[in-house]
Amino acid sequence: MIPPTDQSPPAAADRAAWDLFVFRKHREPLSVSKLLRELREQLLALPRSPIDALVRAGEIESGLEDAGSPDAALALELSDVIAASALHGSTDFARIFCLLCRINGQQSVRCSHPEGFSYYGLNPLDFSELTLRLEPHLRPRVAIIGIRTVGSTLSAVVAAALRSRGHLVTRTTVRPQGEPYRRVARLNGEQTKWVRQELTVGAEFLIVDEGPGFSGSTFLSVGRKLIELGIPRSRILFLCSRPFQPGNQWPEQEEEWKSFRSCQAAYGRNIPAGANQYMGNGCWRELLYPDLTQWPACWTQLERIKHLSIDRRTLFKFEGFGRFGAQARTQAQLLSQAGHSPQLQKFENGYGCYTFLQARPLAQRDFNAQFLPRFAEYCAFRAEHFRAAACDTTSLMQMMHVNMELEFGLTNPIQKIPIVHPVYPDCHMRPHEWLLTKSGDVLKSDATGDGDGHQLPGPVDSAWDLAALMIEWNLPAEARRSLLHHYFLRTGDNPEPRISTYLLLYCVFAIARSRMAAAALHGQPDGERLRACYRQYRKQALKLLQS
Repeated sequence: MIPPTDQSPPAAADRAAWDLFVFRKHREPLSVSKLLRELREQLLALPRSPIDALVRAGEIESGLEDAGSPDAALALELSDVIAASALHGSTDFARIFCLLCRINGQQSVRCSHPEGFSYYGLNPLDFSELTLRLEPHLRPRVAIIGIRTVGSTLSAVVAAALRSRGHLVTRTTVRPQGEPYRRVARLNGEQTKWVRQELTVGAEFLIVDEGPGFSGSTFLSVGRKLIELGIPRSRILFLCSRPFQPGNQWPEQEEEWKSFRSCQAAYGRNIPAGANQYMGNGCWRELLYPDLTQWPACWTQLERIKHLSIDRRTLFKFEGFGRFGAQARTQAQLLSQAGHSPQLQKFENGYGCYTFLQARPLAQRDFNAQFLPRFAEYCAFRAEHFRAAACDTTSLMQMMHVNMELEFGLTNPIQKIPIVHPVYPDCHMRPHEWLLTKSGDVLKSDATGDGDGHQLPGPVDSAWDLAALMIEWNLPAEARRSLLHHYFLRTGDNPEPRISTYLLLYCVFAIARSRMAAAALHGQPDGERLRACYRQYRKQALKLLQS
């Protein structure tokens, strides 16, 4: 039975929000030979990017370690050599290519997404600088545990920095398992033996990763494991990318985190020259909206890093390093050349540098039927140029099963998710993501990199973007039909038979994301804004379910 009214849960202490399905549990199967070839090409390309090569090496190391490959030790050494090269500015090509040749390419691995290197402005060199600040206070011998995936790269950087100062360093990596907020770390027999040996010789233990995320669970799981093996708490140090910012969801983790020593890397030392005014964390709204009441909701903790040049002519947006950064850069170039986004000037230190337009973000009240051909043209462009090889409909079905049950107490009514044109979707179709220029052009912002990210949906049918436009703009029935018609004229693809499925899919995901975001920012203005979004999505979902 469909709930007759909006019976949304109370905002305060919404612990159940963290059980909703928002993030992808996806580890992509990849050919090792392909990864090695791409790394070799990256090293030989001019101009060379040691950071991109380092991120790729860490991904190979993580994949081989997860697979239990006998070549994992070679990959760890490869990451160490490339990390030393990145820090010292000189590349030991002979040793690197020798290691590349020794790794067996006739195997496949499953690689998870390196989030910090793809979204959150994390530069591995930030950890080098953190390490060198701490180095005088560390013991002569240091044992490093990186938390895969990002921790593989970061631990190699920390190791290289300490070795440059004469420390005796060994390192390994682990991947804690379990629910995201209740991780458990396990060590294999060799790692357990290694920990006990390092304890005997008086080593200090550094646990290295991005994060600590919302609960600190991953770091804490490794810290607990070391204490279980007899390591004194005073000899354990967490190296992370940002401070632990607890809400009211995990008070027990907050207290446990305080019992460990932790240090954070300083952001901003390795950004492009000219990137002055900070525009991340929702700060861009201060510039674009004169009235606080007009601010769109923003999950500030997960927003991409942005800066504005001092002359306000260039916007710097973090697009990422490594494999995913390369994909985002390709997408950005295509969109800029086709006139769908602001002009792309160049890339620098993982950032796309865009012309900052004298334009205003649109709002729902601005809707005009003349926008529909532009929206359809944009979706058609993505369908043609941003094609994906495959889609993970299993995760989307799991999202529907979990979120429908938790949110409405209902069984998922969708039996099959149709895939006709698999694409990397936009993921940012809210009205304020569209810009109206002084000349009357409508351009798209924030259009790259998130279609294969760590949040759902991942690669999906092109109908996802069409459904997103309908939901986010709250389009009436006539406008919805017109949008689909214009899309059909440009592509020859009629999405009408599958659009109802995608409307519900999108709505249920948007409910979960906004509810989780509101819980993460509870007590803050954006928490209230996100809560209002959640209620609107919920109303739209109820209408879809009732129809």
